[in-house]
Amino acid sequence: MATIQSTPRLLQLYNIPEGRNSVSNSLCGYAKRMAFSALIALLICGGSAAAAPMQGPANAMDGDTIVLEGTQKFVRLFGIDAPELNQPCQDADNRPYMCGIDAAHFLQSLLAQAKYVRCQPHQDDSYGRIVAACSVNGIEIGAEMVRHGWALDYTKYSGGRFKALEASARQRKVGIWAGSFVEPYLWRRQNAGNPGQGSYRRCLVKGNISAAGKIYHIPGSKAYPKVRITPSKGERWFCSEREAQNAGWRPVRGESMDSVTEARHFSGQKSATPRPPE
Repeated sequence: MATIQSTPRLLQLYNIPEGRNSVSNSLCGYAKRMAFSALIALLICGGSAAAAPMQGPANAMDGDTIVLEGTQKFVRLFGIDAPELNQPCQDADNRPYMCGIDAAHFLQSLLAQAKYVRCQPHQDDSYGRIVAACSVNGIEIGAEMVRHGWALDYTKYSGGRFKALEASARQRKVGIWAGSFVEPYLWRRQNAGNPGQGSYRRCLVKGNISAAGKIYHIPGSKAYPKVRITPSKGERWFCSEREAQNAGWRPVRGESMDSVTEARHFSGQKSATPRPPE
């Protein structure tokens, strides 16, 4: 092994005691410690950045979250923040509208452009969702949401990746930029203590009333993002399928999903059933 001569700068850099003619052994020990630390970090933190891509048909949960059909895996789109489903905004004429629902509708239209959605996982968030960059036909979904004004660049996590697209959407007054709105993260913070508001709606089952009767829709179903809840018509949100059924609502015919556990976990509620989470 080559002998590395000590210098004041080298000794200071590696915190090696002075008085040695050679620092080879010290440097080797330092390198081994660093390599071991890196290995431990990899084992503890996992290799989510290098996780295998996922793909399949998907449906929108809200403006920045999708669920892959057949897997019930919730995927949070990387680097963007869209209005919550129950978040109101004002349009160009200062009239209120449910911008979170419109954002979910636009996301669903993007997902419908291809048979499969491809997602590259980055990590899991504090709600257990997979954070991933997803695309349809080679076009990144998050970028399209920001480009069309239905989501903001989530700079805290994106590093400003979509800032230029956000500035363009603001200038063109498209999506929520056509009127006025509270930034989603601020709206969640302001409504954190209100039932059914905050970071994620606590009760995610939609009780809809139509010509077909009282029907409830569960997160992950195809019609979910399109269904609007109008309390003045007697429609309401439920915290579980059982609650909806006890109130006289029935599920959509042909759809049987044991997803209420997933929905409750996604909303931050505790579940008795463990599952493989601004």
